[in-house]
Amino acid sequence: MNYPPSSQPKHSALNLTPPASPDNVLANMFAFSQSDLATRSPSTKTGTRLIPPHPLIFLTILHTSVMRVSLPKVEQNCRHAALLALLMGEKLEAAGIRETSSIIVGYSRHRQVFNAGQEEKLRQYLKAASAMYYGLSPREVRQLAFELAKKNKLRYAESWNCHGMAGKDWFSSFLKRNPQLSIRKPQATSLSRATSFNRTNVKSFFENLAKILDREHLEAKDIWNVDETGVTTVQAPGKIIATKGVKQIGAMTSGERGTLVTVAVAVNAQGNFIPPHLVFPRKRFYPHFIRDAPTGSVGTANGSGWMQEEDFLVFLQHFVKHTRVSIHCKVLLLLDNHASHVSIAAIDFCKQNGVIVLTFPPHCSHKLLPLDRSVFGPFERNMNRALDCWMKTHPARTATIYDLPGLVAQALPVSATPKNIMAGFQCSGIWPFNSEIFGDDDFPPSSVTQFYGHSSHSHLRSEPTAVTIAHTAISEPTAAAIAHTAISEPTAVTIAHTAISEPTAAAIAHTAISEPTAAAIAHMAISEPTAAVTLPAATISEPAAVPSTSAGDFSPVAVRPFPKGEARKVSAKGRKRKVTAILTDTPVKRAMEQEAEERKRKI
Repeated sequence: MNYPPSSQPKHSALNLTPPASPDNVLANMFAFSQSDLATRSPSTKTGTRLIPPHPLIFLTILHTSVMRVSLPKVEQNCRHAALLALLMGEKLEAAGIRETSSIIVGYSRHRQVFNAGQEEKLRQYLKAASAMYYGLSPREVRQLAFELAKKNKLRYAESWNCHGMAGKDWFSSFLKRNPQLSIRKPQATSLSRATSFNRTNVKSFFENLAKILDREHLEAKDIWNVDETGVTTVQAPGKIIATKGVKQIGAMTSGERGTLVTVAVAVNAQGNFIPPHLVFPRKRFYPHFIRDAPTGSVGTANGSGWMQEEDFLVFLQHFVKHTRVSIHCKVLLLLDNHASHVSIAAIDFCKQNGVIVLTFPPHCSHKLLPLDRSVFGPFERNMNRALDCWMKTHPARTATIYDLPGLVAQALPVSATPKNIMAGFQCSGIWPFNSEIFGDDDFPPSSVTQFYGHSSHSHLRSEPTAVTIAHTAISEPTAAAIAHTAISEPTAVTIAHTAISEPTAAAIAHTAISEPTAAAIAHMAISEPTAAVTLPAATISEPAAVPSTSAGDFSPVAVRPFPKGEARKVSAKGRKRKVTAILTDTPVKRAMEQEAEERKRKI
């Protein structure tokens, strides 16, 4: 620290020999300016409290003991606020200081509401809630902190009682002490996607994929994925440079709402793609619609602009032409369960031309579909950028659906690169084949809601097991299992299915719960023997004890249990739920034909 020349202390040259006059010693000891003290004791709203480790503090204690100077004289000469508070503590044993090693001098932190172990439990709880797609907002975290402090009778600021939540300064300090946490904007995920992506559906898909790979001995060039995405005539403008302070900045678009054109793309695990297929929202298709489209593209038209059964059959013909597939050189085509993809006409055409069709589980494309994982995201950004440039180079003109094929020709090649395509197949575990690509941290959202009811597909009735959410001691939440840091008492929260009447059903037991009414997540009894979706068990280690100094057991789950919804019945009426299946296999194809005939008879 730099001192002003006029007030620089001379403590380095002090003589420790007791002088003749204690008053002179004290006058010399405290001969430093108030400005110096102000710079050495800044006021902090949060964080550490500064007590300067000045050598004069030790000298004052030494001379107080040796020279037996009266404490009022020390108080009179002491101008340092921190030193005065130090010396006034219990009058320093009535000024008879013999041992100074227990006196804390230097930097010290403010008293925290929660100790390190309690904040670790809170941190693990917030991570687990986020993994279940039910994360807490900053306001909810502050409310939870107040409820925890109040329940465990901890000391906290009086302002917490006034507002019913912790203060903003506590929340900002909590984030600084836990750099693994941050405020993020979540992506909207439908309940169907969250609950359908579970171990049972994923396991069924990889079993079907492994069966095909073992039977046909396919290579990377033979594994294809097809899916559709939409492009519109109205873009989302990108960021621009504008005047600072202006409240509203505008950018030109073609209209309020755009017209959609469907683009169907097929890619293989080797990194190649065929020319796209475009579906226009017109009653009749004309060749000039795709005049500027990528070379080799095809197009169709219908009233909606969405993919229909007739349009997908045209795409399959286009696909067979470019892949040169035959009965003796088969390929695998991976697609979703959209109604236009699973028509009898399309399945017959694929079976006759050597195309093996495997469908994904419903509502799982965000995790399993390679195009969704690594191609359509860059394509949407590049398409938006191309349309934004088109608007700037064509002022006072509106983009139409006939301009979109030319923009697709610009955006698709830079999006469907071999690197992106192969990354999509790899991260979904399709090629190279990896059925264990998804760990326990990918399935927590499916534990919130369970389905039960009648199902026409018997292979869904796999072994019913339990998913356990437990407090385990982990340094980093691998979120592989939904886990929390260890609690002083075994307050594990178990989400379990009741035993189902099958001989392979695993025994399900509850671990000891200290507060069953607050910490337990409701268990839904499954009376039907045909559970539509079952959740496999996650391996959880034994909880280790963490010492707690608070009153009672500190458990965020006891104050705010994890969300658990009621089981949703699957009605026997209406459309049956789709599952992953090899549609070109004879048994599956015959079952689909029987269902189609039944629908015709009912009509």
